[in-house]
Amino acid sequence: MASLAGLIIHAVGDLITHPNVVYRFWEVSPLEVIIFFAGVILTIFTNIENGIYLTIAASAALLLFRVAKARGNFLGRVRIHYVSREELLREAERKAYSPSEKPTETVREAFLPLEHQDGSNPDIEVETPFPGIFIYRFSEGFTYPNQARYLDNLTDQVLKATRRTQLGNYAKLGVSVPIFASAAVD
Repeated sequence: MASLAGLIIHAVGDLITHPNVVYRFWEVSPLEVIIFFAGVILTIFTNIENGIYLTIAASAALLLFRVAKARGNFLGRVRIHYVSREELLREAERKAYSPSEKPTETVREAFLPLEHQDGSNPDIEVETPFPGIFIYRFSEGFTYPNQARYLDNLTDQVLKATRRTQLGNYAKLGVSVPIFASAAVD
């Protein structure tokens, strides 16, 4: 029994987390930390089965809620200028020897949500992509429970940002030349 108890203590010892790790978990998902503590407290005061049942049921309910209420983000372009410490030192040396020479600049493009609801800096101006192009990032997987919500969100944004084609301007469907231009060619 003593060796079995030692084995269990050794296996469970890794489950004890440092407060810094718990705080990082809190920053990522506060609800999951609450579920974790509820499971630990219930396990301490009752038995391990009740703690396992509580955490599994609460985590499953949270997962189903997140999947059903998932909302994606429309993304826009941002230019990121990368400057390293070595580049700053090289630039200072270049200015000392040849002030007219321009430093090389490392620029890349990234994509951020247009509404800044993810916590990104609201002072950064996010450009929309090219006209007629939409970039959409799913917050959860595209599954049956959340497909209607995603498609409604996509359709609403596309209808707001675009305009309908005037079908009366063309001779037949599929013809991209307006009627007045095709009459002038004949």
